[in-house]
Amino acid sequence: MSRVRFRVSVPLALAIGGMVALPSGAGAQTAGPPTLSGPGVVHYHPTEVLINRTYQVYQGSQLPGGGCTFHGSATVMPGQPQVTQVELAYDPTRCRSVLESGNLVAGSTGQSGARSASGAHQATNGPVSAQTAGNADNYAYLHSWFHDPPGIHVADATNYVYWYPNGSCAWPPGTTATVGYKYQWFTATGWYLAGSNWTYGFSCSGIYSQSYAHMQNRAFCAAISPILYFFPTDVYFNNNYVDGLANGGYSVAWTWSKSGPCSPLLSYQNQYA
Repeated sequence: MSRVRFRVSVPLALAIGGMVALPSGAGAQTAGPPTLSGPGVVHYHPTEVLINRTYQVYQGSQLPGGGCTFHGSATVMPGQPQVTQVELAYDPTRCRSVLESGNLVAGSTGQSGARSASGAHQATNGPVSAQTAGNADNYAYLHSWFHDPPGIHVADATNYVYWYPNGSCAWPPGTTATVGYKYQWFTATGWYLAGSNWTYGFSCSGIYSQSYAHMQNRAFCAAISPILYFFPTDVYFNNNYVDGLANGGYSVAWTWSKSGPCSPLLSYQNQYA
């Protein structure tokens, strides 16, 4: 099981390794270690080991009721390796987050939630192909999740697509494409699914799966003080999006939010391929 430790401190010092493509939506890549400082800054120490690393500072925005929301995206060409992103530091006052991006070579992604909800939809364009969606030429996914301090996945959202592009069309006549989603939440510590919505689409330009999911926990913060039961911890995937393209590549977009007095204890991570 992956373990994530945290501490509240002032300056952040990170080691720079190799480089991977910079996701869109992040701040400019720094020549040296990015630094967050301030009385409320939280530092995380995920155990995932990445190579070809790069670091980005995401500038988010304040949620109306408190907390922060962030957005990023990437377009990936065919044949590119899996990318993993892990949150290293979070400033809830200024809504800034430092993420390390790279290729996962060791470590675990932690334990997933005990409860789940999932669904899939298949669509055929014209005559059914002899090929099946499970053996599709292309498969792409975006998996986003939040870790608690012991390293458990307390809230997860995954969107995926299977499709048979031909270079000029993502959904050629005679092919079958499949889209789906999966949400997970860790009930053992009080997490539950508070709301969700799934949309999808099939066209020659792309096959997409997109989710909104809201997970909430009242017991998480109440373990510190019973009065905090009335101030729930909320996390949002709004939205989690993957789009299979005509050239065999794919696009992904992730928007994550966390709010509540104990939400800085939760670190955000994602993985796409």
